[in-house]
Amino acid sequence: MIDWTKAEKVAIFVVRADELLVFHHERSGIQVPAGTVEPGEDPQSAAVRELWEESGLGGLDLEPLGHLEERLDVDGWGFVGIRTRLDADGEWVEPGWVRLLDRHGGQALIDAGEFDADIEPPRMLTSRRGWIGAGHLLGSWRRHFYAAPAPDRTPEAWSVWADDGGGSEFRFFWMKRSDASRRLVALQRPWLRVLEKGTAGASREDGD
Repeated sequence: MIDWTKAEKVAIFVVRADELLVFHHERSGIQVPAGTVEPGEDPQSAAVRELWEESGLGGLDLEPLGHLEERLDVDGWGFVGIRTRLDADGEWVEPGWVRLLDRHGGQALIDAGEFDADIEPPRMLTSRRGWIGAGHLLGSWRRHFYAAPAPDRTPEAWSVWADDGGGSEFRFFWMKRSDASRRLVALQRPWLRVLEKGTAGASREDGD
């Protein structure tokens, strides 16, 4: 089981000329492959695994681009790191992204409902509002970035059925990098600076 209070993350850029491999997630919008480092796993192994699980691509030579300390309490969002109850109705809130509505006296007002990330800003589809202890919200985590050239004869588009919260279809396709800066989900757009700047955009792995 992942301890979200100590979690590390990865993101993978697969590039082809001026294009970037992305996928459409039916509930969360357009993204690049990314995920969580599992217990006992190093970040590079996690990147290889996540890319394979999400896209079916394997055997790529992943180049480390470094890492960033990623703030999680920005633009009205927060990440619940510890399973907790909403004070308003007693329902359980599982670890994950929530809308952060207010803070007061060590408490945070959140909306843990489902949201549509295909539009900007995301639109809440269902609402589950209530107060939780602000200490249940994570402040940041470390994300490691990797890049790889696309393998020869990579298809123009394909789909993968992923075991993602009950199962989701990930529809992969290529997108111009210039378009990615406005079409990726908002939380991933800052990652593109790491890709464009290479090691200048993140701390070097060997500089820890």
